[in-house]
Formats: sequence, structure tokens, C-alpha cells
Amino acid sequence: MNLPNKLTLLRIFIVPIIVIIPFFRVLNETILFAIDNSFSITYFSLANLLVLIFFIIASVTDYFDGHLARKNNQVTDFGKLMDPLADKILVVATLIVLLEWGRMYGWAIILIVAREFLVTGIRQLGVAKGRVIAASYFGKAKTVTQMITIIYLLVFAPNFASATGIIGFVLIILATLLTIASGLDYLIKNRNLIQSM
Repeated sequence: MNLPNKLTLLRIFIVPIIVIIPFFRVLNETILFAIDNSFSITYFSLANLLVLIFFIIASVTDYFDGHLARKNNQVTDFGKLMDPLADKILVVATLIVLLEWGRMYGWAIILIVAREFLVTGIRQLGVAKGRVIAASYFGKAKTVTQMITIIYLLVFAPNFASATGIIGFVLIILATLLTIASGLDYLIKNRNLIQSM
């Protein structure tokens, strides 16, 4: 297994760590600092910091696995399938953690997850037809926007009623709209594949 594929697997292995961290009460109760955003006080905990660190590490591997694969001519079918899947698992898991912390909207997660199931289904159809459907540039833009949104929500721990919360809300809307648009893009580009079934 080459290095890019190992980085993809590393991203998947980080997900359980991100999911488990909020369960430790001591990490949630260890407050590093508080943010007074004039509407209310939000607290930045050790759990928040650890989730942020692991999410950034995982996000960085997303850049390097693709970059190294293309640079060293190590693009594989495994990478084409698993890299987007690793992104989906990472993003959805972290969004659910943010939902648990009251910093994400359930409806946005539902739309994002629905799109991911749709695209995964299209990819499965491709596999059945002997085609590997790699991530599109539209899909990559969606992933980058989702990751930026998540990092923002983890860093600023915003209250949605505050000024920083408004920025967070706009980022959530943007990420959700790009998610829907990229899903439609996959549908349109692969409509012949779907119709052939």
C-alpha cells in the first residue's frame, strides 16, 4: 500500500478519536478560556481543542494524499474510491459532534448525508459497470468549504445569535448549498449510467 493510501486510512482512523473525545466529561469540563460575544458567553474546552487538532490533522492528510498520488503517479482505484469516502466519514462525524455541542443544524446534516448517500450510490453503479467515478472539482470545493466551516465552528464556538454566529450560519448555508449543487452535478454527469440500469 502506497503512502497516499495510508494517509487516506489514517484519516478514517482519526474519526473514532474525534467521536470519542466528547464522551469524556473531564475534557468537556476543562475550560481553557471563555468568549464573551456580547450576547452570551461560550466556553472553549479541552475537548473542543482536541477535536479541532485531530480534525485539522485529518484535513491536512486530505490534501497530501491526493497531491502525493498525482505527483508520484500513485493514483489507484483504491484511492479514487476511499479518498472521497474518508472525507465523508470525517465531515459527517465531526458535524454530528458539533450538533451535539449545539453548534450545527440537524437539517443541514440531513441534506449533507443525503447527498453523500446519493453520490455513494452512483459510485456503486459505476463499480458495477466497471467504472471508477473519482471526485469532481465541484465535489472537492464542497469538501473544502465543509472543512472550513467545521474549523470555524470549532475555533469560535459561536452562539448563532451573535456576530460570529452569523458568519457561522452563512458558512453552513454555503457549505450546504455547495453540497446540494455538487450532488446534482454528479447526477447530471452520470445520468447515462443511471438510465442504463
